[in-house]
Amino acid sequence: MGLNGSIPPEIGNLSFLVSLDLSWNRLHGGLPKDICIHNKLPRLKELQLTFNHLEGEIPVTLGECQQLEILDLSYNKFGGHVPQEIGNITRLTKLDLHWNNLSGTIPKEIGLLSNLEFMDLGSNKLSGSIPREVGNMTALIRLWLDSNSLSGNIPREIGGLNKLEMMWSDDNKLSGSIPREMWNVTTLLQLRIKNNSLSGTMSQEIGHLDSLEWLDMSYNKFSGPLPTSIFNMTSLEGIQLSSNTYSGALPSEIGNMKALRDLYLDNNVLTGKISNCCILAMNIPRFHIAL
Repeated sequence: MGLNGSIPPEIGNLSFLVSLDLSWNRLHGGLPKDICIHNKLPRLKELQLTFNHLEGEIPVTLGECQQLEILDLSYNKFGGHVPQEIGNITRLTKLDLHWNNLSGTIPKEIGLLSNLEFMDLGSNKLSGSIPREVGNMTALIRLWLDSNSLSGNIPREIGGLNKLEMMWSDDNKLSGSIPREMWNVTTLLQLRIKNNSLSGTMSQEIGHLDSLEWLDMSYNKFSGPLPTSIFNMTSLEGIQLSSNTYSGALPSEIGNMKALRDLYLDNNVLTGKISNCCILAMNIPRFHIAL
């Protein structure tokens, strides 16, 4: 499409509107402040406005769009806070606010979205901690919080998300150790927590994540030996542990990883050696070990 201009407030008069997709246009200005007030847009289930030039604050009246299931405002210029009223849209299955200028904290009311499967708040300016109420969002499959300024610990309540497949919280200011409960999320396919200030050792219990395909814990403050269990995880395609202070010898079990395609262990204090024949047997196209 090639639409430009702003979204008129009269759009709220379309009482039979079910889906509104104005993505990939040149729309500017803000969302009408009274977009769903007083039961306007009572049938609206999808609001998709990605890749525009929309700005201003996300109106709190969106919380009155009770039938909304998909809300995608990604790749715009929205500022201000994530309104706590979003927690009232309990039918939401997808919330995508990625790549805006949102600041402030993630409201704890987000935990009321028990049907939410996809949440992307990445590439904003969010700060504060990840609310423990995220653990109430038991339908979550993808949780993307990357490229913000989030701090504090990873809440142990995330360990109760038994459908979670992807967790991205890289490029933040998170600290503390990985909670033991994380290793109970056996549905995880991707765990990306690089470039934080996380510390502690890697538990042998990581081996419980037998579906894990991608692990990126690089650029943190992790230490201690690498557990042998990680090298028995035959579904792993990528391991990135660079720039920590892991120590000790590489386990011989590394030769078991037939699916491995990316292995980065450089800038640690690891010892020992890995033979060329082992690398060839695993068919690793990209590796950087630097023992």
